Amino acid sequence: MTTSLRSWFYFFAISCFWGSTFFWQKLIFREIGPFSIVATRFTIACLFLTSIMRSQKLSFPRDKKTWGNLAVLCLFYMSLPTFLNSWGVTRVDTNISSIVNASSPLFVLASTSLIFRDEVLTTQKVLGALLGFSGILLIMGSNMLDSSIKYDTWGMIALLASAMCYSLSPALARRMLNRQNAIVQAASLTGIAAVYGWVVVLLFSSFQLPTQPLSWLGIMWLGLLGSGMANLFYFDLLKSWGPGHTGMVAYVVTIVGLILGTFVLGERITWPLMIGSVLVMAGVLFANRRTRES
Repeated sequence: MTTSLRSWFYFFAISCFWGSTFFWQKLIFREIGPFSIVATRFTIACLFLTSIMRSQKLSFPRDKKTWGNLAVLCLFYMSLPTFLNSWGVTRVDTNISSIVNASSPLFVLASTSLIFRDEVLTTQKVLGALLGFSGILLIMGSNMLDSSIKYDTWGMIALLASAMCYSLSPALARRMLNRQNAIVQAASLTGIAAVYGWVVVLLFSSFQLPTQPLSWLGIMWLGLLGSGMANLFYFDLLKSWGPGHTGMVAYVVTIVGLILGTFVLGERITWPLMIGSVLVMAGVLFANRRTRES
């Protein structure tokens, strides 16, 4: 497989793994809480990735600075967004969660332009961001008035905060871990995320394990694919494509989430939801058009 084909395979694989996360979380939440899911999935992912790492005779970093960078990156890339997303999904429909996730490239644009100064903030980017956020406001406003749709303001805020956390991760990863092996990065980060997860479970919750086979299938899917292979592919793709192109995975993630939410979970798509999703997608595409062409 050529480098180009491998990158596209990684791109669509990540989209399927992450796009199905909303669906599996909805099913597992019928048995156990979000904190137990997060701690378990990252533990499974870490064990899986560590076994791959050892099979290739790779080792974990040895210096404190690298581990400090990993600990910071893990907060914004894995732990905080995953906890916020897992909690938010319990309070809103899968379709809404998927569409809000598509706004992450807009936050990436803001972070790279205003915080990290990696890109120049142009009029086109500002207009694209305003267009995308108008779609989010439309979704929030319309669903607050529609009692047939599962919607909670705090759940929506948690999902937006999750997208904001994700937006910081590409620039942080590029600055902190640019020379790290993708497998070592993924194994180290999932290990730290597992530690964070168990601390949260011990302090704020009680650990639960599912009893139904379908729930166990979901846990294994989230651990091995959603947090394991997806992160391995992501760091490899980030090095070959860069944060701009890699961030476009959010579009396909949204499509996968909408398909599963509508046709498997039976959630309803309203006209404001459709229009809002189009505005979000159009805003992201418009804001990133020149960057992608260059």
